[in-house]
Amino acid sequence: MVLGVSEFISSRDMYPNPTRDVVVVDVPKTASVEVLDIMGRQSQATWNGSILDFSKCDSGIYIVKVKINDAVMFGRIVKR
Repeated sequence: MVLGVSEFISSRDMYPNPTRDVVVVDVPKTASVEVLDIMGRQSQATWNGSILDFSKCDSGIYIVKVKINDAVMFGRIVKR
């Protein structure tokens, strides 16, 4: 990975997808994780260091933004 370049998170690093409640995200504990709805607004998903909890979120498509040092990666989650 090149620092400062956006990349996509592999489906093997974020599962299950689609989900009903929780998603495991395999990133370092020091990573910053942010979840946005399709309109770019902050979602109600919560991050505990390894699991994203979507239980308070409506069904839809969400963008997961992971920042590790200067690198930024994006993933997409479908909440059923």
